Amino acid sequence: MDASMDNWQQFYDAIIKKDAAKVLKLREPLVAEGPLHVVTIHDDTILHLALYSMQLELVLSLIDTLAPEHIALMVRQNSGGNTILHEAATYDKLFPAAEIMLRLQPELLTIRNNNKENPLFRAARYGQMKMFKFLNECLVRTLDNVELERAHRKFDGSTILHAAIAAEHFGM
Repeated sequence: MDASMDNWQQFYDAIIKKDAAKVLKLREPLVAEGPLHVVTIHDDTILHLALYSMQLELVLSLIDTLAPEHIALMVRQNSGGNTILHEAATYDKLFPAAEIMLRLQPELLTIRNNNKENPLFRAARYGQMKMFKFLNECLVRTLDNVELERAHRKFDGSTILHAAIAAEHFGM
């Protein structure tokens, strides 16, 4: 790595403390891949960490710093198979970030994680109705009927409804 361990610790602490200005300041000299640089042993990127902390403004700022040559890296998955859209799907507040992610990299919509879930399943499991409706509308617009049926099911046959009920989100 280019930076010392102390710099990475400062960076991590800034994310945890929700110090967006410090994160943006420290990020620049640390990484060549910008916010899509892997920074944890679980293959989380800087953007994954910002999404975990649910800091919308920081997430939007990081996405805004993406260089055109790094857009392809948006499909990068962590060790659980989750992309940045999988993580954004777990919290309605991150809806504006999800819109931008899909505008930049539409492929994110159908990528499945290690549990064979696409981001729509995550939105349902976490009871995020706004995100669920948005992601479902995107799927309906982009997929044919056969692909749409596949997107609404996991490979074991369970549906999005199963995911919502299992998590006790009966309003979904």
